[in-house]
Amino acid sequence: ILVTHLQQFALEQALTPLLHGVDIVIAGGSDTLLADAGDRLRAGDVAQGPYPFVTNNADNDPAILLSTAGQYSYVGRLVIDFDAQGIVVPQSVVAAQSGAYATDDQGVINLVGSLAAAFVPGTDAALVEMLTDAVSAIVIARDGNIIGRSDVFLEGRRSQVRTEETNLGSLSADANLSVARAFDATVLVS
Repeated sequence: ILVTHLQQFALEQALTPLLHGVDIVIAGGSDTLLADAGDRLRAGDVAQGPYPFVTNNADNDPAILLSTAGQYSYVGRLVIDFDAQGIVVPQSVVAAQSGAYATDDQGVINLVGSLAAAFVPGTDAALVEMLTDAVSAIVIARDGNIIGRSDVFLEGRRSQVRTEETNLGSLSADANLSVARAFDATVLVS
């Protein structure tokens, strides 16, 4: 199972046939929404392909690619079998359980019956809520704290930092390198 972040589903589609021994690729960054007819999509969303997407790897064995839309708007799930040789069996996908699950209120209700039932103390959702509330409290407490200043504009636009060297990228790499060297003086690059 390979988790990628190539940011373009077409790149995962091109890469998978070049890889030996990879059965499942969980594609990240492209926000390509794969879904099947049984998946309830959020209003306005349209599937860009089937869930899961089936292809072959470099061994000519079946390989499964998974992707959902970003920003935590869906959770992908795959229920599938492997044969005795450890090769994925695409025909074994349990369609009723596999697919893109919308993470909105209706999605929660469909899974557990009501919003209140999802957050009963001791449930997984209640534990996640406790963790996210704690992280949110830290972010809110620190948001707005000035921890540094720059005399120049720091280029952080996605279209720039994803395609070329930028001063923000260099600053981030230099900061990572400084911290890494504090732990191990032999570190050479970040």
